[in-house]
Amino acid sequence: MTSLSRDPSQFLPKEAREQFRKNNLTHISCSQFCAGYLQSNIACLPSNMADDFERLCINNSSPFPLLYRSQPGEVSAPPLASDSDVRSDLPLYAVSEDGILTRHVGDLMDIPWEAMVTFYFGCSFSFDHMLVAAQVPVRHMIKKKIPRCSLVKYRFSPRGLFWGIWWYPCG
Repeated sequence: MTSLSRDPSQFLPKEAREQFRKNNLTHISCSQFCAGYLQSNIACLPSNMADDFERLCINNSSPFPLLYRSQPGEVSAPPLASDSDVRSDLPLYAVSEDGILTRHVGDLMDIPWEAMVTFYFGCSFSFDHMLVAAQVPVRHMIKKKIPRCSLVKYRFSPRGLFWGIWWYPCG
């Protein structure tokens, strides 16, 4: 575990990605990094599921505000970040198989990527620093902890393979 020489909110996105690639910062929540920059959530899916997932995002834009859809096999997100690689630019990844969480890993380099499509959608961490600057007491920011979230039930408009009630297990 690497200790930081400066406040993670002062990191530029490229610097944070470089540290995440080295697996140096797995103990710090992404919410603490890169004040003033857009952050996103990702979903990486086999290309045969991508069109249905994109329609799900478009028809349910509140929980899935779509920022970018990659081409199959594309690991970067040119409109969002230069010199990025979705397989290694996060501190930790949750891997699901057949809809079941199977493991957490530091990168996705062992997963065949040729047919994978990545969806980038908006994340509330993008404005947490602004709330704190406006003196809104955001507990996880003040305590520098991983955010606590509630389990949220959201009935969304189904599309293809994606249907039912989406449960957000946060935290």
